[in-house]
Amino acid sequence: MVVLASRRFDETETDPPWRVLERLPASRMRLSCTPSQRPGWFQNLCAAVALFALVVAALRRFITAQRPPGEELPPENGFLRADEQLRIARPRTVLRVDLLVIGGSGLLGREIAAQARRAGAAVAATFHQRAAEVDGVDWRPLDIRSRPEVAELVRRIKPSTIVNAAFRQSDWTTTADGAMHVAAAAAEAGARLVHISSDAVFAGRAASYDEECPPDPVTPYGAAKAAAETAVKGLDRGAVIARTSLIIGGGASVHERHVHALASGAAAGVLFTDDVRCPVHVADLAAALLELAGSAYTGIHHVAGRDAVSRHELGRLIARRDGLSEAALPAGLRAGSGPPGALEVRLDCTVTQSRLTTRLRGAHEFLTPVSAR
Repeated sequence: MVVLASRRFDETETDPPWRVLERLPASRMRLSCTPSQRPGWFQNLCAAVALFALVVAALRRFITAQRPPGEELPPENGFLRADEQLRIARPRTVLRVDLLVIGGSGLLGREIAAQARRAGAAVAATFHQRAAEVDGVDWRPLDIRSRPEVAELVRRIKPSTIVNAAFRQSDWTTTADGAMHVAAAAAEAGARLVHISSDAVFAGRAASYDEECPPDPVTPYGAAKAAAETAVKGLDRGAVIARTSLIIGGGASVHERHVHALASGAAAGVLFTDDVRCPVHVADLAAALLELAGSAYTGIHHVAGRDAVSRHELGRLIARRDGLSEAALPAGLRAGSGPPGALEVRLDCTVTQSRLTTRLRGAHEFLTPVSAR
């Protein structure tokens, strides 16, 4: 038998294999043959095979030592099934699911659909009156108030993930019953559900609200959102319920348009100095929601910006970013003169932020003028 004296490689070996071989003494590279075997091509072949095995072992130790901590390693036999190769090669932050966005024509729905498409997901989205212009999205008309219509759409599309961004502040049926219809359809189809809720479920009596705080709404819209949360939790225990705040971004939000109208004199009114929320940029919110959709987390999550600002301060930040006159924005008090509702609602997002790689920026950061960045 022909054998090549082996070297025991330590797990911490970091030198390239050719350097390791150079360090081997000649006595460790000897050939030994039994008397019954003749020297010649057969012994040379066996020696070459043994040397090749030694090089492979050294190379594997070297590659292992160069991998970043925590990176997945292939199995010891060096072979991977096709699905394992894809799992290791694919970045964990990319969402690879078929996605249905309910309420996809709104500001948030459009951003969710666009980000999911850029990540390579096959996306369908619904609209009530008019489809939005997002490339590559399969647009479907839907009346969320009709439970049979919602169920039929989900059965037909068979999405693995559903994000429900649909609501109407003045319509209980759309906001509450519609959410129940979506949750029932998701549960029946076995789809992952992310339901978007609001800080309107709180009365504003506490200094701040984390995910453990129970809803105590004081407006019809807040009550509808709280009822929707109850329905979702009852029908789909694996769903994510994401509460958010004022959504800002790209000049397309209601608040941004209102600030422009006030600054130009096209609209009358005031911006409240005692109405405090935690605005979030639509891109941050959409990214966080998609990240939660691709995670194993369930239950209540707070997804809002880190800065608590009044509506007047928010208006001034928007005006500064867009080159408008801050002095043209009238200030006023909501208490005693404005519409009923909570005055100060600060969402504590500490727990949710700790679970996300997406950073939830504050209004002072994402509304900084481009020239000042």
